Amino acid sequence: MNVGRVDGAASDVSSGLFADTHWSLVMRAKDDFATALNSLCLAYRAPLLVWLRCRGETPEDAEDLVQGFSEHLLSYEFLRNVAREKGCFRTFLLAAFQNYLCDQHKRAVAAKRGGGQIVLCVPLLNIILCLVWALRPSGNIHRRSFCRATLFLILVAVVVAVVRGLLKGVS
Repeated sequence: MNVGRVDGAASDVSSGLFADTHWSLVMRAKDDFATALNSLCLAYRAPLLVWLRCRGETPEDAEDLVQGFSEHLLSYEFLRNVAREKGCFRTFLLAAFQNYLCDQHKRAVAAKRGGGQIVLCVPLLNIILCLVWALRPSGNIHRRSFCRATLFLILVAVVVAVVRGLLKGVS
């Protein structure tokens, strides 16, 4: 997937892939959000699908991405800052779409790497030292108390991680 942000947006727009912008429809969508936005989504759906297919996406993936982008637009007031004086709506829409694709790609890659999981990583040497200092009958009482508390917190964290893992496996 080509996930570059706005690279090539102008050349795609000038190639005639996107129809001319109907600014009256865009401005109406700012006021009557639901009705006009539906018209905008329908008007730009096919060009976005073609744009994705030209970049090698499967028809199913292209459909999913355009549908997700439409839902993303509905959840934000993306038309709030759109104005005819600022430039082409098609360029704005394509850049927003490319940004959405880039974000989706980052999420997919993070999920493959185990994103969203809590990783419990405590250096083994620290645990060994804490065990030695916590179980030593002589020595600094404050260090011994600190190490016992640290070991207790590590134990609690391990138990919580195991329970969460078991609960995920059940559901």
